[in-house]
Amino acid sequence: DYESGTWTPAFTGGDPAITAINSAKYIKIGNQVTAQCYLSIGQGVGTAAVTLGGLPYQSGSNGFSPGVCDPGKGGAKGVYVRVEQTSTTLGFYYASEDINVSRYALRANELNTYMIMTVTYFTAI
Repeated sequence: DYESGTWTPAFTGGDPAITAINSAKYIKIGNQVTAQCYLSIGQGVGTAAVTLGGLPYQSGSNGFSPGVCDPGKGGAKGVYVRVEQTSTTLGFYYASEDINVSRYALRANELNTYMIMTVTYFTAI
């Protein structure tokens, strides 16, 4: 089956505010979903980890799927987005240079002005 449409992203963790959803589209072919969004956001001030909810379909079990993310002007470098398993939520991370830590969560105060991201993931069959 083939489906395309729009979705409504919303921050579910951290405190940045979406000031405009410039684009939020998805395409679903079979159980593969590609979601894209371009958000205008306010400067985050807290240190809570940033998560974004509202993906159009729940990911499958062990459905961790990384994607690309541009966290905006002055945002943290090297950020990537990851679909969490069996959820409609995205986590934002950047790699650790510490051998004992695999990654760090993006914090709200590391965001500024906009966020653009694309991710492809699989739903449960």
